Amino acid sequence: MSPRSLSFKRLQQRLRRSLCYGNHQMNSLPLPLSEFAMDYFSNHCPHDHMSMESATSISRHGCVDACTFLVAMVYLDRIRTADESCFEFSDPGELYLSTLIIASKYLHDVGQREYIYNDEWAALASISLKRVNEVELNVLDAIHWNTIVTHVEFIRILEEVEVWIANDSLKKRGFCTYNEIAVLLSRISFIPDCVKPLMLSLAALIFIYATALTSLLICQQITVSTNIQHPFGCYYTSRCVRTMRTCVIGTGISGLPAIKECRAAGLNVIAYERTGDIGGLWNYRPELTEGGTVMKSTVMNTSKEMSAYSDFPPPANFCNFMHHSKVLEYLKNYAKANNLYQYIQFNTTVQQVSRVGNFWEVKTSNGDKKLFDYIMICTGHHSIPHYPQIPGSEKFKGRILHSHEYRDYRGFEEKDIFIVGIGNSALDIAAELSRVSKSVTVSTRRGSWIFNRVSQGGIPNDLKMMTRLYNYLMDKLPWSVVNDFMEHRLQLRIDHELYGLRPNHRFLQQHPTINDDLPNLLCSGRIVITEDIELIHERSIEVKGGRQFPADVIIFATGYTFGFPFLHPEFIIPIKDHEVELYKYVFPLKYHSLAVIGLIQPIGSILPISEMQSRWVAAIFNGQIKLPSHADMLADIKLKQAQIKRRYFKSMKHTFQVDYIKYMDEIAEQIGCRPTLMKYIFTEPSFCLRLFIGANAPYVYRLEGPGSWNKAKETLMNLPERVKVPLKNRECYMKRYKRRGRIVSLTKLIITPTADN
Repeated sequence: MSPRSLSFKRLQQRLRRSLCYGNHQMNSLPLPLSEFAMDYFSNHCPHDHMSMESATSISRHGCVDACTFLVAMVYLDRIRTADESCFEFSDPGELYLSTLIIASKYLHDVGQREYIYNDEWAALASISLKRVNEVELNVLDAIHWNTIVTHVEFIRILEEVEVWIANDSLKKRGFCTYNEIAVLLSRISFIPDCVKPLMLSLAALIFIYATALTSLLICQQITVSTNIQHPFGCYYTSRCVRTMRTCVIGTGISGLPAIKECRAAGLNVIAYERTGDIGGLWNYRPELTEGGTVMKSTVMNTSKEMSAYSDFPPPANFCNFMHHSKVLEYLKNYAKANNLYQYIQFNTTVQQVSRVGNFWEVKTSNGDKKLFDYIMICTGHHSIPHYPQIPGSEKFKGRILHSHEYRDYRGFEEKDIFIVGIGNSALDIAAELSRVSKSVTVSTRRGSWIFNRVSQGGIPNDLKMMTRLYNYLMDKLPWSVVNDFMEHRLQLRIDHELYGLRPNHRFLQQHPTINDDLPNLLCSGRIVITEDIELIHERSIEVKGGRQFPADVIIFATGYTFGFPFLHPEFIIPIKDHEVELYKYVFPLKYHSLAVIGLIQPIGSILPISEMQSRWVAAIFNGQIKLPSHADMLADIKLKQAQIKRRYFKSMKHTFQVDYIKYMDEIAEQIGCRPTLMKYIFTEPSFCLRLFIGANAPYVYRLEGPGSWNKAKETLMNLPERVKVPLKNRECYMKRYKRRGRIVSLTKLIITPTADN
C-alpha cells in the first residue's frame, strides 16, 4: 500500500513544514495531530468517541511521528471506504492504536529486530497484550492490501489534515503561521494563482515585523532563562530518556523499587518474574523447588520502620516485626500504589542475557528475544545453597537437606535433628523443631554473638542502635572499647561462654545472629550447642573431640553461593572466592549499562538499601549522574575489599558486608539526597537533634534532594507513635497509691519492736 510516484524527501520537507512546525527531528507527534485523530473518530464512530487523553498518550509514548500518523490515516481511509461498519462496531482507541502499530512497523521495521513491541503498546494503552494482538489482526484482515494508494489519494489525505490543523489553529489563536496561511490560501478557488504569492509575501512581512517587535520586548528574559549553548537541551534529554529500555530481572524486595525508580526517571521498563507473583523470598510457597522462599514461621529480624521503602511507610497497625505474610502484603500494597504490575511479565524466566552491539539481548523461557539499553539484576543471593563436604555423608541412613528446603516442622516430629551452622536460619529452625522433635543439636565451628530483636522497654533494638550518634561513636571510639561495650550488653542477657556460644572473634567481626528464644531453649535442654562436625556415621554425627550425637536428620544451614547463570559466558561478572568486583556493590567495571541490585549483606534491613541503589542506578541510566573513571571505581572496590578483610573473619557472607548508615549515606551522597543536619541546627534544633540521636529510618533520605517527599519529616516525627500503635490492644487501668508513704509505714511496722518484746 505504499504511495507510488511520490518523492519521499519532498514529502518529509512538507510534513516538517506543515505538520511539525519545522522540527528537524520529526520524532514526535505534535498535539494538533492528536486533536485531529480525536475529531476524526468522533465524526466516524457514532456510538463511541476517543478521549484527548487517550489519543495523546498513545501518540506520545508510542514513538509515533508525523509520517507514521499519515500512513495510519491512509489505512483508516481504506478501511472506512471498504467497510463503514468497521468503525461503527470498533473501539476508536483500539482502532487508532492498531493502525499506528501497523504503520510504525511498515515504516521502521527493516527485517531485523523491532524496537517497538506490542507489549509496550499494550502498556501505554492500558489494555492486554492479547487484545492488542487480536485488534491488530482484525485490522490487517480489514485492509485491502491489493489496493494501490495513488499519489493523488495520498496528497488528498495529507491536505485534509493540513487544512483541519490550519482551521483549528485559526479558531483557537485568532491568527495563523505563514505555512498555515499558505495551506488555507491553496484551498480558496476564487483567488487567482498569481495573487496568492503576493498575499503570502505580505503575510510573511507582517509576521516578521510582529516577531521582531516581540523579541525586542522580551529578549532580556530569554537571555537570562535560556542556555545559549544548548537551547533545546531539555527537549532532547527528555526524548533520549523516554526511549531508553530497561530490563529488570526479578520482582522481589529489590526488583520492585527498581521498577518504580526507573519509571520515576522516565525509563521504559519491562520486568521478568519467573513465578506467578511478586515478593521473591518473601512470597511463601511450600511447593517451590527452584529459587527460594521463607519458612512458614519466618518473622523479620529488623523492625518495620527500619525495613520500609523511604516514601512508603508500613501501616501503623502492622506489628513491629512483621510476619512474612505481612511483608508480602506490604510489598503488594507498594506495587499497587505505584502501578508496578503493568510492567511485570510473570511466569517468565530469563534464560540468557548477551551483548548485541550497544544493546543487551534478553532471551526468555517463552522464546522471546528483546533488546534493552539497560539491565538491572535483582535476583538476590539466596538461591544457590552451599553444601559443605563432610566425610561419611554418603553412608548416612537418614535425611540430609539444606535450610533452603525447610518449610515447617511437619515430618520432623520425634526425630533427632542435627543442624550445621549458627546463623539466623539455623537458630530459627532449631527453635521451631525443639518443640516437636526428640532432640536438637546445633554444631558451630566458631560460635556467635547472639542478639535479640527487642531491647529494654520492649522497643525494637534496631531503632536504638541504628542512629547517627551510635554510628559516630563507633567511628570515634577505640575498636576495643566498642567491642567491650557491646559484648557486655549481650553478656547481660546470656553468658555466651557458659552456654558454649562465645566465638573466638570480637563482636564487630561478624554479621549479627538474631534469636529471641535461644536462652530459654538452652536452659531447658531442648537445644544443645556443640563443636564443629567432623564425621558422619550411619545414624550419628561425630564432632571434634570425639563426642557423638544421634541423628535422623541433618540440616545444613551453611549459607549460599551466588552467581548469574543467565549471563552469556562472554559477559559473566567474575566471581573469585565468593568476591565480585562491583563498584559500590552495584556496577561491574566493564559494563556500566548493567547493574546488580540487592547483592549485599547489610547490618540492618536490605529493603531501603535496595531502594537507594535503584534510585542511584536510575539516575545514572537517564544521564543525571555520571560514574567516575575506571581507575577510581577499581580503587573503591579494592578499598572495600581490604576493609572487609581487615574487619571480618573469612566467610562467604562477609564478602559484601556493609554497615547500614555508612552505606546509605555513601549512595545518598552520589544522588544528592543525604540529609544535612547543619541545615536544621538553627532553624529547627529539636528536629536536628531527632535526626542525630533518633533512628536513622529510611525516610531521612527523602527530606531533600532529588526524589524528596513532602511527608518525610512528618513520618519521621510520628515514628515513635507508629511503633506503639500495634502494642496498644488493651488499656491498663491501675489505681495510683502514694507508694512511698505506705512503704515507709510498712517498714516501721516490721522493724519497730512491740511492747511484748
